[in-house]
Amino acid sequence: MHLKRFLSSLLTIILLFGATACHKKYIEGTKIRDTEDNRQILELLETYRAALEEKDADKLVALCSEHYYEDMGNSENSDDFTLKELKAQVIPKIFEHTDELYLSITVDALELKKDRGFVDFRYDYRAHLNFPAGGKWLNDTELNRFELVKEDGRWLVLSGL
Repeated sequence: MHLKRFLSSLLTIILLFGATACHKKYIEGTKIRDTEDNRQILELLETYRAALEEKDADKLVALCSEHYYEDMGNSENSDDFTLKELKAQVIPKIFEHTDELYLSITVDALELKKDRGFVDFRYDYRAHLNFPAGGKWLNDTELNRFELVKEDGRWLVLSGL
């Protein structure tokens, strides 16, 4: 009888230990596993959000790999650009008519394999744009994907900015 009770207790302990050992921790307020890499990606997204709101081109460029390349999601080569064009032409054009910008980001998916990965996110924005005909507020929700690369221990945007 004692052996049966002992085996039952042992089985209970094993099951409880197994359940807690397999328990995955998530970053608070998300469904994202709590790992150092995932935290770095979320920090990158927060820096991206703040840099856009502050209209800080240098902060945006600092998030990018030197191998950054954007193909705009199509096969047309005429609209492709590198980090050099992103810095010299694309970002200044974005900020040229933007007086104010408010942005919130929600991560939909995050997948990393070794030194490559992606993060899919939804962003809601409210922007005041200034045109020759007058100012206008725009509100919208967009989906985006950053292709990511880990270089020297730091996750950077490879495309999608």
